[in-house]
Amino acid sequence: MEKIRILHCLIGSMNVGGIETVLMEVYRNIDKKKYSFDFVVHDKKENVYEKEINMHGGKLYRMDFFSKHPIRFLRQFNKLLVEHPEYKIIHIHTTYSIMLPYALLGKLKGRKIIIHSHNAYSSPKRAVVHKILKNYFNSLADYRVACSDLAAQWMFPEKNMNDVFYWYNAFELSRFEFDKEIRESIRKKYGANNKFVIGNVGRLSYQKNQGLLIDIFLEVQKKYDNAILWIIGDGEDRKKLEKRVIDLHIQEKVIFMGNQKNIEKYLYAMDVYVCTSRYEGLGVSLVEAQTSGLPVVTKQQRISRMTKIVDNYIAIDEKASISKWIEEIMKYQDYDKDRKESYKLVSSSKFNIEVWIKYVELFYQKVAKD
Repeated sequence: MEKIRILHCLIGSMNVGGIETVLMEVYRNIDKKKYSFDFVVHDKKENVYEKEINMHGGKLYRMDFFSKHPIRFLRQFNKLLVEHPEYKIIHIHTTYSIMLPYALLGKLKGRKIIIHSHNAYSSPKRAVVHKILKNYFNSLADYRVACSDLAAQWMFPEKNMNDVFYWYNAFELSRFEFDKEIRESIRKKYGANNKFVIGNVGRLSYQKNQGLLIDIFLEVQKKYDNAILWIIGDGEDRKKLEKRVIDLHIQEKVIFMGNQKNIEKYLYAMDVYVCTSRYEGLGVSLVEAQTSGLPVVTKQQRISRMTKIVDNYIAIDEKASISKWIEEIMKYQDYDKDRKESYKLVSSSKFNIEVWIKYVELFYQKVAKD
């Protein structure tokens, strides 16, 4: 079997992020004797995953981003395609239709185009761009891929829904299996031994909507003095959120932990995971939380039902009052279910990379043969 070479085109670069994490999980586990991955990125600095990619035999091609330097990008991408006819498959990873030029140039060069939707909505400004370009962008796709039902509906017209291949955001589950000793160690480190720890992991941004989480926690801590909030992640909203916490005089109970490499250790130490995102393509953090045995409280709207794997997962209507959020969150104050049971359930699902990688390989074989 001739090696199948895939050129992955990203809206960003191979740094730490949702799309990049999903890609790296696949890259680490795919049969590299049969499949080759290379990447088009837009960051001139060394990417976080660059050394690992090189170690696996992959390359990074640096280019200007189309929206900033359109003519320069078109020349660069065209040159790459002319010089490398071995890339028969172009896999485009995006959250809206801004990646149209990649698909158009690839199509003109006779390549097979995969458009992969990684989110279920975007910022208002990007949503306008997406609405204008959506149908033309879709027409360039040979294969349509989405991480969830909502991500498919956002990216592709209704007429193409039956053609969509659902790509689970699978990951290595073993490191998320609950560990009581690590839980106790982390809680001791942060003085949380007798606390009810509410947690959230994600970029501090408009999408993740941690402002609502802080509003909910403000009311929680008024009624339950032992409650504390851990917010893990960084982003453009961090200073604004930190100021809000200080203005509300709850800085002693809210800890901004920044980015953490070993997220699973902090999930072990939490008591309930709360997600207030405005929208999610799938919401890998929700799956990670369930894998670690954490109960989850999140929103119904614009967060796919595909993320629900275990019973201790509550989805609240976005119009619900803060008191409803408090009611559902505090149900888990004395939660004593065996947290390893959840791990067993998730392990048998397609979110297990060991299960999912077989579907990915079959998908690329089909694309290569058609």
